Order: sequence, then C-alpha cells, then structure tokens
Amino acid sequence: MLTVPAQINGSETLDETAAVIGSSVDLHCHTDGVPQPTVRWVRDGQPITFVDHPNLRVDNAGQTLRVHSVQLVDIGAYTCHASNAAGNASKQFLLNILGLSVCLSVCYTSVVSSSALELGVKAIIFHYGK
Repeated sequence: MLTVPAQINGSETLDETAAVIGSSVDLHCHTDGVPQPTVRWVRDGQPITFVDHPNLRVDNAGQTLRVHSVQLVDIGAYTCHASNAAGNASKQFLLNILGLSVCLSVCYTSVVSSSALELGVKAIIFHYGK
C-alpha cells in the first residue's frame, strides 16, 4: 500500500491575518497525503474546544477554520496539525485585529482614548489607531 506523509501547502511560512472586529475570517490549511490526513486545530498551544468557542467552526474536512464575528478574545496564534500513518505536518497562523496596535509593556505614545485590559498576569494596553 502506497503512503505519502501528510503535507500542508505553505507550512514553511507564518500566515498573518488581520480582521475588523465583527467580521468573519477563514484560516485555510490545505492538506495532502495518502491516506488523507486528519486535521486538528489548536489556539495558543491549546486544543480548541468548540463548546468554549462557539464562534469558531471547522469546514472542508477540517481544512478551514472559520472565526465568526471576530472579537478581541480571538487574537492569537492558531496552528493546524495534519497527520496520517506516514507522517505529520503543521502550519501556523497569527490572527490580529485590523487597526489595533498592542503594547506588551509601557507605550510611549499619546492617544486620545485607550483602554487597558488585564489578561492573566500580563497587562496589555490596546490603542485604537487610524
């Protein structure tokens, strides 16, 4: 029986996507291999539980992750993992919000309005730019 290791088109590059809050975004993970690879998605290194993330949906046999109505909580690193009996492959995606700059320490800019949001132990200051 012929086997071909799982492959993902463009797996050697980070796919960066920026979206407008409230819009929908598709992350595409085009796979190939024999037998057909199974695909799973993780976000920030953790398996995605679709119960906890109802705005996320997988289509096209797992090869497309759709983020419906993008919100600030959706920012992060997403990884597509493809595997079959002959091997594994992965591709990384980075989802950001369009028009949003993020400072992970102190921001030395003057802004008209800003809001601070604390996530875990890290303070992240969001500045809405033009």
